[in-house]
Amino acid sequence: MKLTDIISILNSFNYSFEFIENSILDKELIFKPASLKNIIQKGIYFVTQPEIIADLNLFDSIIITNEKVKTNNHLIIVENPQLIHYKLTHFFVKPQSNEIHKSVVISENAIIGKNVGIGPFTTIGNCIIEDNVVIGSNVVIEDNVIVKTNSKIDSNSVIGASGMAWIWDENMNRIMQPQIGGVIIEENCLLGTDVTLVRGSLTENTIIGAGSVIAHGTKIGHGSIVGKKVHMANNVSLAGNSFIGDHSFLGSSCVISSNIKLPKNTIVGAAALVTKNFTEEYITLAGVPAKIIGKNNFESKPKGVPKPLKK
Repeated sequence: MKLTDIISILNSFNYSFEFIENSILDKELIFKPASLKNIIQKGIYFVTQPEIIADLNLFDSIIITNEKVKTNNHLIIVENPQLIHYKLTHFFVKPQSNEIHKSVVISENAIIGKNVGIGPFTTIGNCIIEDNVVIGSNVVIEDNVIVKTNSKIDSNSVIGASGMAWIWDENMNRIMQPQIGGVIIEENCLLGTDVTLVRGSLTENTIIGAGSVIAHGTKIGHGSIVGKKVHMANNVSLAGNSFIGDHSFLGSSCVISSNIKLPKNTIVGAAALVTKNFTEEYITLAGVPAKIIGKNNFESKPKGVPKPLKK
């Protein structure tokens, strides 16, 4: 994408910015988003520590940062370089397919909305898939599932799996509780690969709140309720009937025991085991069993976690 196109996109954002052009650079250069961990020529980078720019060996590139510095590259000065870089990068991504592959098996009772894309070898049960949903390959969506508008489910995930609730009878036979509830995935959710959502038991639903992100390998038990804009890192385990408050962040491989409630804006550290309820918002939990290791987590950016929303 040419510089003129990039500036035009920035002008469409509702953020102020200052553009400092390096007149030496060819105006016909084509730029693309790049990572500082793999530097390329003609990249678009964000740098939140302007003092390191001189040591980065960047050239023929665009640097989005928050202070003016001396450099042989183009500079875009904004308050939040990472945010602007992420927003700009979306304009370089190829749109998702809205085609339903010929190998997909769809129940005759399923309701499929407009502009839905479904990858090869996926099975769709008696469920509702709303507009603009994208579903990858080898996904299984069982009966009594609702996937709302603009959500995406990556390959090899199972939505609406049966749970394993049971009790012994007097003869030591295992008596299973029927799992006949449902799953609701609200708007603008993103589920990674190999994610399993167990359906609710009886009259319950397992609910994933609008705007939530669930990374690869995560497993969520029956009747769990996940709030809005929650982020779960890879391989998180939620036991049945858990409750996760809005805007929370659950670190890799953490485990939330059954019937546990976490308040809004909670951070759970990687590999933590949460075995009791907490009520105070903006806490950080870590350890086995998990304990409060910090409060007012919005005041700073934890390692490996986006800075929490402020009160």
